[in-house]
Amino acid sequence: MRTLLDIEGIDSVTASLLEAAGYTDIDALISNKPEVIYAELAKANKMLNIMEQEPSLELVKSWFKSFTEKVEHPSVVVADSQPNSILSTDPSIVEYRVPSALPLAEDFVKNQEIVLAQLPRVTKISDQTGDAEVSLEPSEEKRLPKSLDKKVKAHAIRRVEPRKPEVDKTRLQSIDDYRINGNGVPSHQKQEDTNNVREAMSGTNAGVDPSSEKYIRGVLHNDAQRTYFGAWGQILACILLVGSIAPIVYILFQPEHYIWGWITPVVLFLALVVYALVARKSSCPVCRQRQFVPKACRKHVKAHTWPMLGNMLPTAWHLVRYKWFRCIFCGTSIRLKE
Repeated sequence: MRTLLDIEGIDSVTASLLEAAGYTDIDALISNKPEVIYAELAKANKMLNIMEQEPSLELVKSWFKSFTEKVEHPSVVVADSQPNSILSTDPSIVEYRVPSALPLAEDFVKNQEIVLAQLPRVTKISDQTGDAEVSLEPSEEKRLPKSLDKKVKAHAIRRVEPRKPEVDKTRLQSIDDYRINGNGVPSHQKQEDTNNVREAMSGTNAGVDPSSEKYIRGVLHNDAQRTYFGAWGQILACILLVGSIAPIVYILFQPEHYIWGWITPVVLFLALVVYALVARKSSCPVCRQRQFVPKACRKHVKAHTWPMLGNMLPTAWHLVRYKWFRCIFCGTSIRLKE
């Protein structure tokens, strides 16, 4: 990329003055008139005192002249060495100005049936060395003409036809055959001995009213034994918790028997052990929530509930008595018997 120092007559000090005046590159410099640049340089030098004497108007004009001479494109000579060239039928040398080369798409060359051997070679003639080959690199900024570009793109795009699915005609049957034979797919045969996860076996609820609480329903628990003992642990922990209050009440009425006060901490410790080791193990196989662990959240509307006692003790009692329960959190019916 060209800088201000590439222009003849501009040194580093002058370039600093130009940058101070706002001319940081060649494009900004040549886009203004020499008179305007001269006035701004004089004003900037007066304020900043960068140079002893600001550039004269003649010097500024010489910058424009020097830059104009450098940016002129040299002539490139193109030689058509083949008489059947598509550019010219005369093998004489023709002079062209070639600033850049435009590439052609491969599909366009094939579709237009262009013979590469007929394309002319571009050579550069020098007075000292004679003929020498010139490599013209295509410019990234150049594009094909609109008409030619559309034609190239039209040939480059391939039309892909959608593939239609094939129908197996051997599997087709008439409506009458369907009514007689059906679709040929055997109906699902329920196996009570292996697929009893969603519903209980027929013998489990034999003779029981489906609307009764005794009717075992719901999804089969994958760890029924642990859940069953966990419910018993919750009930026992609640009984021990209430029982630990009895010695305190007794001592209030019989102070002389204060020695029985040791029963309270022992019973509380037993209740804690039973709850931690047994009751906390019960969980729902659907939502994976532990049933007998207090949790500050909204409980399901179908969960077992007793007034003033909450959900955990009623759920444990229902589980022990009827061998099924509704999850406190998701409301799913869970059974322990197959």
